[in-house]
Amino acid sequence: MHDGECCVSIFELLPVKTFRPLTPSTRYMTYADFSDITKSRPEKSLVYTRKKSGGRNSYGRVTARAIGGGHKQKVRVVDFRRSKVGIEAKVVAVEYDPIRSARLALVEYADGDRRYIICPEGLKVGTAIMNGPTATPTVGNCLPLSAIPMGVTVHNIELVPGKGGQMVRSAGSGATLMSRDSGYAQLRLPSGEIRRVHENCVATIGQVPTRSMRTSSLARLAAAFTEAVVRCPVVWSAIQWTIPMVAVRVSPRVVAVASTWYLRGVSLQRDIAPERSGRFPTGSSWFAGTADR
Repeated sequence: MHDGECCVSIFELLPVKTFRPLTPSTRYMTYADFSDITKSRPEKSLVYTRKKSGGRNSYGRVTARAIGGGHKQKVRVVDFRRSKVGIEAKVVAVEYDPIRSARLALVEYADGDRRYIICPEGLKVGTAIMNGPTATPTVGNCLPLSAIPMGVTVHNIELVPGKGGQMVRSAGSGATLMSRDSGYAQLRLPSGEIRRVHENCVATIGQVPTRSMRTSSLARLAAAFTEAVVRCPVVWSAIQWTIPMVAVRVSPRVVAVASTWYLRGVSLQRDIAPERSGRFPTGSSWFAGTADR
């Protein structure tokens, strides 16, 4: 399988809505699919209207330009603490949240209390979840780090016991529990950082699903540029590019559409061969011969 085919197959697995090429703009237009949403209106007792300033201060004067408009949004009150310990809850609905990339799950506890939580991958309507050290380490359950097995993927991680989850809450993110020692647990975050967290801090089992992240055509193009800048073994001091589009091989697993780069007196340094500096070598394996096109 070629690298390009692998990249395309990954995006085909994501819930992306495509359009018939009736116009030039709809040929490559893609949007995130909302087929996973089971309830259109939020729980009335768990929302409040988000107040917008329009860039004005208390005197009504514009202090920040280019702010204003937009659709009215309601803020969902999310239970990041998962403080109801030992009471079973059932997932009632999966809902959309306009101010975050992840989906929310509306859960109802046995005593009738309803709360919002971050919906992890694999959590469906009707699934039973529980909080506390006695809960089983299954998707959606919230446990202290001291009760979670090694190597399990978690999200919504506390930094201070009892304060509520503060890390790993966006779509597509998940941390791995690496080890425990002297009352602290080591977690590998999505950025690759190894962070030390107290073992009494709680975390939720599972990974936040990739729903709206890197699914649209603009998001994929932006991700391709980020991949090119971060993964390429070249340090760029100044680069000027133009509009013409060509297919450029960015990394072994990413085939992206990027702008043609015209380098004008740019100083390039390679991590592998520092002596090869100056203009971008047209015979480079990274450019894969596309500079001559």
